Amino acid sequence: MLPFLKALAEPRKLLFYGSLYAIYGMRRVTGTGAVIETRGPGHTRPNLTWKIFAYLGLKPVRDGKGACPVYYHYDDTTVAACEGAINGRCVDISKSTVGRVFAEVFGYALDIDPREHHGKIVRKSEINAVHDGEVLEGPITMPQPGSVYQRLIDNTTDDGMVLDLRTGIVGNEVPYVFLKYRPRDIRFSNDNAYVRLGQPDLFTPEEKALILRFCRAIGLDIGELDILRDRESGKIYIVDVAKTPHSPSDNFITLGGLKAIRAGALAFRRQFLEGGATLPA
Repeated sequence: MLPFLKALAEPRKLLFYGSLYAIYGMRRVTGTGAVIETRGPGHTRPNLTWKIFAYLGLKPVRDGKGACPVYYHYDDTTVAACEGAINGRCVDISKSTVGRVFAEVFGYALDIDPREHHGKIVRKSEINAVHDGEVLEGPITMPQPGSVYQRLIDNTTDDGMVLDLRTGIVGNEVPYVFLKYRPRDIRFSNDNAYVRLGQPDLFTPEEKALILRFCRAIGLDIGELDILRDRESGKIYIVDVAKTPHSPSDNFITLGGLKAIRAGALAFRRQFLEGGATLPA
């Protein structure tokens, strides 16, 4: 199918990306856009940062010669550091690292020892974005190499769905939250039944401070977190870090998705473009 006809067959994407291209073009023509250096492969249209840069009129270049911010984009779970770049300190987002940093910051643990835990256990691959989670019954005498084992968080809603709080991070701000609902029997998939745009006040000020402290500890300057709120205890758990998310998801290429991109873009401007802002420490 020709690209134009394909776009007409997907009117939501046509509206979403057409709006971004129009905003980008306007900012470039009026001179309000700038340039940003991108390092690493694979920075393309589905990525959150591609959309944020387009909204701001930022033109990605491969060699900014020190005259613009530098953003480091690399999809791998573990990478080499890129000193001085946005996300350049986010070198390890494996599940075990996420679990360790989470416990250090929040003071309670997500990960468990499957050989000692009695009851439901979640097993996941160490590698990011695999979506291979499964619920097992513990204890487990022979844990699988290359996997992590976590407590099962009860994030069910009153209507029997599970709810993930996909939380945007830009510097020291939480600009938006996507509420992602899925049937319980596919809780670990990436196929959402529906998505809604939430607000950062879904988290208390204390929770938000801990979330940002976690991001500083793991080196995340811009990206998204998967956060679950336990139905019984009310505690939140950070279960995944996405430093190069494809966001908003395809079933949220709507006005709500554009609002989230706008919120993220304005936060990026405040955090990294205005007033000599520096990377979060």
